[in-house]
Amino acid sequence: MGRFFLLVTCILLLLASCQTTETSQNKGGETVKEEWELSVSLEEEEDEWVVETEVSNPTSEDLVLTFPTSERIRVQLLNSKGAEIYNSSADKVFAQVIEDVLVEANTSASWTEHISAHEVKEDIDTLKVTVTATHWNGEEIPEAERALRMDWPDDFQ
Repeated sequence: MGRFFLLVTCILLLLASCQTTETSQNKGGETVKEEWELSVSLEEEEDEWVVETEVSNPTSEDLVLTFPTSERIRVQLLNSKGAEIYNSSADKVFAQVIEDVLVEANTSASWTEHISAHEVKEDIDTLKVTVTATHWNGEEIPEAERALRMDWPDDFQ
């Protein structure tokens, strides 16, 4: 029960604080508000942790995310000194193809990463998840707006 409450709390905190809003001008010169919401949920299942990342498009316009490779999310675990102790991209090769992912208006796209608890030998302090898309609707996305950090739950060790 405590883990479920922690999970729900983490999701609500992330949804409340991780909305990205930018303003741009359309071809007619009007200011257009573009929004997307990035959320991360973390669950513990037997000998693994499951990280689900969701990009929501709450607007009435479609959102096109452009990825430079076949990698969609990068999950990193950091120790208390900020050093990386796990990277989901390590020792993997991704197809070097530019791909667009359509997130239609009022829908979302999600990706899941499974981490074996046996792979991580140090105490975890922070979870960092980065959506690897570099552009949305043709405009560059700053990395700070593509990444979320959250404290690692104490009872997940």
